[in-house]
Amino acid sequence: MSAPEIKGWCPGAWRPMLSGDGLVVRVRPHLARLDADQARGWRMLPRPLAAAWSR
Repeated sequence: MSAPEIKGWCPGAWRPMLSGDGLVVRVRPHLARLDADQARGWRMLPRPLAAAWSR
């Protein structure tokens, strides 16, 4: 296993971080809560984002 690499930022929705198997995004919802519809939305989001970032 390789040593961790420090990139210098906290990945967010506007600036995700590429990892070995996809993207790392930190989700910071309002009042630290997601309702069921929001959680389902986040679950479906990675595929279109990964396709856009892999180009």
